[in-house]
Amino acid sequence: MQDRETGSTWSHYTGEALDGPMKGKRLEFVRVERGTLAELTEGRDGVQTVERSQLHWKRKPQVVGKRSDKGELRDDFAKSLDGATPKAGLPPHTHGLGVAAGSAQRFYSLEKLYADELIADELGGVPVVVLLHDGSSTAAAYSRCVAGTTLALSVVQHDGETAMKDQEGTVWDARGKGVAGPRAGSQLTSVRSMITDWYGWAAFNPDTTVK
Repeated sequence: MQDRETGSTWSHYTGEALDGPMKGKRLEFVRVERGTLAELTEGRDGVQTVERSQLHWKRKPQVVGKRSDKGELRDDFAKSLDGATPKAGLPPHTHGLGVAAGSAQRFYSLEKLYADELIADELGGVPVVVLLHDGSSTAAAYSRCVAGTTLALSVVQHDGETAMKDQEGTVWDARGKGVAGPRAGSQLTSVRSMITDWYGWAAFNPDTTVK
């Protein structure tokens, strides 16, 4: 991405300015959900929608060659678009959830999540949970620490939807909100994550591991 104000180039994976006057600065991460309009508006009042015509963007041809004038990370990304095989043996277009916690990154394929539904893990010293939303292609990651307690979570059904239940009896929905039990009304802390393809995640996170 390039901003109009300074002409700096930003990584859409890390939010870091790769070159230009803002080089080295990083945009704040904001977690977003992907889904249909019906899924995203269910149970939420006052949701606003934006039409494509209202967005400020320009269509540009896809660049598949090297762009050495834009820094090392962009070179790595261009190489992946040229068909270079990423490490760890995953097919380049494996779809999954890339998660970053502490100083570590990990990639969870959607195929793995379809099989397990919920994965309790530790990443960069942070206990995390990765959950797939009812067999869709939407997943999210949250910290399993709440008020000093590390939660042990298992998959349950709540009101006909996939949810999580901890050792204290609290049920957490797929958005990380406590919906029943002692911590009802509480919210799990989101961990930086994004739905993406392996080739891009691996290029911008060369030290990533795979689950």
